[in-house]
Parts: sequence; C-alpha cells; structure tokens
Amino acid sequence: MSWRRMNPDEPETIYTSNATELEQLTADLKTVADRIIENRKNDEATEAKQLLFFINATNGYIRILWTNENKAVGNWVYHLDVPKLHEGGDAFVFDKMCYSALWDYAEENNFDEEYEPIYDIFYKTELTDAEELLI
Repeated sequence: MSWRRMNPDEPETIYTSNATELEQLTADLKTVADRIIENRKNDEATEAKQLLFFINATNGYIRILWTNENKAVGNWVYHLDVPKLHEGGDAFVFDKMCYSALWDYAEENNFDEEYEPIYDIFYKTELTDAEELLI
C-alpha cells in the first residue's frame, strides 16, 4: 500500500491497495477518503457538498472527487487502485465488493454527532448511467 503521483509536479493522489477482502478494502477506502477530506482546502474544494465514488471494475479502481450538483469541484481526483481484487476478473464481484466497502465506510465515517450525514455520498459504476445517492 503506497501513495504516488500522476505527475512529478502534482500531489500524491493515487493509492495502491493490496486488498483482497472487504475489511481491507474498507480501510484503504477510508485512507483515500480521509486524504481528500484533509486536503479539501488545498484542493480548492471548500464549497463542495458531495463526494462521488466512481467504481471502475474493468480497470480495477475507484476514483473519488468532490462535486456539487453533478459537477466536479476542486483541482484533483483521488484514485484507489485495487489490482489484487481486480485480478479475479469478475466485474460483478468487484463492483459488489467496492459498493459494500463504500457503504461500510460511509456508515462509520460520514455522520455527525446528531447522526446527520456530513456529505452527500454518491457512487457510480461503469454500468450505471447516473450517479446514485448512497447516503
């Protein structure tokens, strides 16, 4: 598990995971989500109210970005690369595992003290035409 840059002059936004199980994937998803939230101001995304998680089973990754009303906000897209989970080659299993990890992450980390969502969390897969509200 490690961070890397897309280009030398950019921040580290790509995280490579060794996850093969749901608990590992959820933890790695939290690592990336924590970083995008932590860097929100530096990424010029302070006005964003939504997080979009795009699950790509063909290439084995999840991309995370700030959005407002289906429009990208901020300077960077964060990327969780999951090659070991992707090695199985079953897109349905990959999508289902990523959705389950996203649900677990959101349930544990996206609520304030009054159990109100902190951000609207949307997800999309290659097979869906529109983003769907998770929480």
